[in-house]
Amino acid sequence: MMKVHVYLKAENLQPGASGGGGGGWFSASKKAPNTFVDVSAVTGVGSVLGIKRRRLCVTEVVTQTSSPEWTTIPMIDFKPRSEQRIAIDIFQKLTKPSKNIPIIVEHKESHEKGYHGKEHRGTATDFKDAQHVTGVVVSVDEVLSSPNATIVQETNTGGKVYVHMEISSDPDDQSQFVFQLRGVNFPKRKPTDFFQFEILCKYTGQTEEQLYLVYRSPKEKANTPDPLWEMEYIPVATLCNQDLNRDLLLRLVSVDGTGRRALLGFVPTNIHALEAAVSHHTDVSRGFTLVDKNGNDANVGQVVVLRADVQTPMRLDPSPSSLMLTQAS
Repeated sequence: MMKVHVYLKAENLQPGASGGGGGGWFSASKKAPNTFVDVSAVTGVGSVLGIKRRRLCVTEVVTQTSSPEWTTIPMIDFKPRSEQRIAIDIFQKLTKPSKNIPIIVEHKESHEKGYHGKEHRGTATDFKDAQHVTGVVVSVDEVLSSPNATIVQETNTGGKVYVHMEISSDPDDQSQFVFQLRGVNFPKRKPTDFFQFEILCKYTGQTEEQLYLVYRSPKEKANTPDPLWEMEYIPVATLCNQDLNRDLLLRLVSVDGTGRRALLGFVPTNIHALEAAVSHHTDVSRGFTLVDKNGNDANVGQVVVLRADVQTPMRLDPSPSSLMLTQAS
């Protein structure tokens, strides 16, 4: 039995009349949707909406975009040549999300009613204030054997869904990447705006390279040009599938009061490069200049790496110095 990571994103989702209500899934104001995904194992035969499913996970809500990238990366059990299939159902969240914290759609009622991990027929029925947008069903064998370990499916309502899979290098590894950033001389934004950074990992297939979003930071208010993020603990398995030299892209975005996002700049890097930056003694040498898509200075300031190290569960501590003190004693 293998463990497989599943990466999900969509592109140019179109308004449609899928799900109940008959009014399509764009609001009357035509704002971009707030979407999440229900990932299920297919456990029986039938039509796309009539197949039996066992829920595996529900992703976070991604706001105000018709091309969402989800950072929830389920790890599924997989037996080769087993004809295993998974269903990817995309929903629109109809209530307005919080501006300050990421929303994980994990409804208490679904657990009380026994939906989570149980078989059900058709799309999920236990989501409140959500409407089904579209869905696809993919074969795990087919995705893994494709040239780029990725399948792109056009949906029945328009747009595309990307499903990428990777066999886990070490399913039992519980290592965490401990990471903290500070911005320097970021551009002035509206008082209601936020700064946020994202990490994407690069997958090099047989015919092309793809970037998949694997982490999205909490939002920091854009009322200062030098925002400071709290320390984050990110699973190494999620971040780079245990390959510390794997190419990563650090992406800075601004988020307005409605949740709409705007790209500010990138930093190409990897875990070893981030760790090396911390060894320097000044902000200038610890900093990375943000660049645009052509590799030129984006003129939006720098990100300074305050903390970057990989720790095993035995070493998870608030600071590297605390470990040395413990060992010395």
